[in-house]
Amino acid sequence: MTHVQERRQGASLLKSEICRLLEWTELEYAEFQYKTGCQYLQAYIPNDPQGIDELLNHKLFWNWWKNQWHNRDFAFMLDSEKELSDLNIGNKRLIYMHYHDAVILSLEITPNSIILGNAYKSMIGQLIKKEVA
Repeated sequence: MTHVQERRQGASLLKSEICRLLEWTELEYAEFQYKTGCQYLQAYIPNDPQGIDELLNHKLFWNWWKNQWHNRDFAFMLDSEKELSDLNIGNKRLIYMHYHDAVILSLEITPNSIILGNAYKSMIGQLIKKEVA
């Protein structure tokens, strides 16, 4: 098994454990992950709506985001495993949502230049095509 396959398998198992713990379906998990990704970009580059739109449609951004998400999920489980057992489901979800707060994440993590560069290169190409047409 390759490193990438191991990472994907680990992320899948971790996601299943998070869903079990929070009593979420995989769809609810994915919707929260997507919504938070959108909110992250709004907080990270609030004055660039075109950049946000471009990144939201860019596979590299979403792959990076899922990797960051997995890292947070892993930290959540390590930090909270024992403490969560006595909490009700609402409090478990609040703690989890805090780990993935979009505004906090926008201050703590940044996409690398490859992700941003490719997205902006694509956006500039589209703007040039519009101007020429």
